[in-house]
Amino acid sequence: MANKHFKNICLILVITLFTFNNIGNSQLLNGDSFLSVKSGILNLNNYSQRNAIGINLDIMVTDNVGIHYDFLIGEKHFHGPAAPIGGGIVMGWMLENSNEFWGPFVIGVLLSVIPEGVSYNINLNPTISLSPYVSPLQFDYIRNADRPTGTDSFVGCGLGFKTNLLLLEKKIRIAPFGEYKMHYHRNKNAGWFAGIALGWNFNRQVEEEFEFE
Repeated sequence: MANKHFKNICLILVITLFTFNNIGNSQLLNGDSFLSVKSGILNLNNYSQRNAIGINLDIMVTDNVGIHYDFLIGEKHFHGPAAPIGGGIVMGWMLENSNEFWGPFVIGVLLSVIPEGVSYNINLNPTISLSPYVSPLQFDYIRNADRPTGTDSFVGCGLGFKTNLLLLEKKIRIAPFGEYKMHYHRNKNAGWFAGIALGWNFNRQVEEEFEFE
């Protein structure tokens, strides 16, 4: 079932690439921000394979560098950024050892918004680019349905790449992705997560054109 789902994703991607390959000039720019529905197949050692779906936020902080956050759910599974957990722990510790509130609160909030990962965009043509990425601050809650698994909450990392297909003057982005994952735990639970994201650019940037007299 999972292999059939993955083949359908690949087929949709190939058809879309041939259809829209030469439409418009829409390279990513500093400030472009995508809110996407993200779906994929998660396969980790020691855990049964499962689907995951949720929301991805991807923000370009330069013309080439982007930051991202994922919030995904699946069967006995939740994925999100690890930074809010660390920020909450630091804020709690500071509050216990300080008579002030706002200082620890501000520090906790600043730590909590650290992105899950960073990507680097490589343009292939005006509408297609590749983005290798690293996500060192991932949080996963995952359990097996048929047997106890002991530890079920992990901080981990991911190393992957995605293909950005920009449509309708980059108002829409289709982004298939593949990622190698592991947890900072003695078992590592190494595996992969692959799928596709469909996103809307809610802060579209337009490259300035200069006219010479």
